[in-house]
Amino acid sequence: MASQSHGRLLQRVLASHDPAQVEVFVYSQQPLGDLPAHVHEQPLEPAELASACAANQIDILIDAGGLQPFEGQYALLERYAQRLAPVQVAWLGSWGSAGGLFDVLLTDRDAVPASAEQHYAEAIWTLDGGQWCWTPPAQAPAVHAPPAASQGRVTFGVTARGLRLNDDTLRAYASVLRGLPSARLRLIGAVSLDWPQRADLLARLHAHGVDASRVEFDPPSHYRDWLAWFQQVDIVLDSFPGNGGLSLLDALWMGVPVVSRCGDSAGARQGASILRPLGLGHWVADSEAEFVAAALALASDVPALCQIRTELRARMQASPLLDGQRVARQIEQHCAAYLARHAPAPTDGDLKQAVREHARRELATWLDKADTRLSLPGVPAGDTPALSVVVILYNQAGLSLRTLQALADQRGVTFETLIIDNASSDETDALLARVDGATIVRNADNLGFVLAANQGAALARGRHLLLLNNDAIVQQGALAGERAMTQAKSWGSWPARYSSSSAAIRLRK
Repeated sequence: MASQSHGRLLQRVLASHDPAQVEVFVYSQQPLGDLPAHVHEQPLEPAELASACAANQIDILIDAGGLQPFEGQYALLERYAQRLAPVQVAWLGSWGSAGGLFDVLLTDRDAVPASAEQHYAEAIWTLDGGQWCWTPPAQAPAVHAPPAASQGRVTFGVTARGLRLNDDTLRAYASVLRGLPSARLRLIGAVSLDWPQRADLLARLHAHGVDASRVEFDPPSHYRDWLAWFQQVDIVLDSFPGNGGLSLLDALWMGVPVVSRCGDSAGARQGASILRPLGLGHWVADSEAEFVAAALALASDVPALCQIRTELRARMQASPLLDGQRVARQIEQHCAAYLARHAPAPTDGDLKQAVREHARRELATWLDKADTRLSLPGVPAGDTPALSVVVILYNQAGLSLRTLQALADQRGVTFETLIIDNASSDETDALLARVDGATIVRNADNLGFVLAANQGAALARGRHLLLLNNDAIVQQGALAGERAMTQAKSWGSWPARYSSSSAAIRLRK
């Protein structure tokens, strides 16, 4: 699914897929250039996608638009929530976890280190050599010497969209400019046409000690003119936590070094995903101070800038970033391995079975991440919680995980969680071994819902009691809302509203 102008990130990969291994359908409204005959191009019509994917028997859907609302992508995200394919994979533009829209995130170890996998709901597929594969422009302008060589001063360029120019980024830019009083800053793009935003940016830079006379704005332009613009800057400064992507590749192709800063999410590490496969990790900073130091170090050595200018394009040509077969083969291998392990069980159109199947895969992904745990809010000994939540389990560990995750997200009320497991024989034991903050009772036999509920009620310390089956999803703020309602009423009992295929029962103690 290619809703964005990502053709130059897809062309070589699509052309390199092995027709003996995979059949490829590309849904896009954007021209993708000349593709081989075995790649089937289809119109991207969100309202028709479900029927189109069913008709084409799509096994795995890969999104190349990302987690953002532009250029029709929001309509696609809505369709993904309804499940267009048995397996849904996020790729380009996915800056973080999508919370259930996708089963897999296609990325690399620079964007998602192994230590960060626990923060993603998706299974992580990493690509050796990086997740990026770029087709360079066929008729790019020639590379010129950096302007600092003739002007006697360094010009820093900024290609980031205005929405990415936050206070942290502007403070870092200002620190760079204060460190080099003769330097200038040039920004290109739609921000130059937005006079209120221009005034705001200049005011914020001024607050950090940078005079408006040192800042220039250039309007957006056609692609060839955009590439030529890089001849007017010596160094590109990336934005953070939202890093650039295609714009950084263009800068590097034109011989311009890029200084980026890493953050915690995949979107905050795009610069690293591009620069490190090029062997340019020393241009990637882990802090604001390192970002400023790296920019000033480059700016202080004009002969080195001249040398970089002559070498960067050849470095890119020899790098993994231009190798479409590398990415295509690894995607094929990941897809085959995933389907072999998680062969979708037939649901025959049964929505309940489809939900259970999806939850089963989510649980397998969650358990695969060794450091992942689920923490429920605790109540100090001696305190009386407002609610005691009793969850009765019997198999269906995937659904149980969803129920417990929804409880862990509750805020605004003190509650304890009591889990009664009725001798489950599936992965429930493995799940409960990673749950913190709950009282867990494991029965040797299946006692049924009522007797298990009585067990939980006998252990409860809360003023009110909530009984949940393991396929009940407590919506955000529901427990706090129930608590407020019980405080406002002195009699009776009212059923709460839950998203569930079974009942949730609330009792007054």
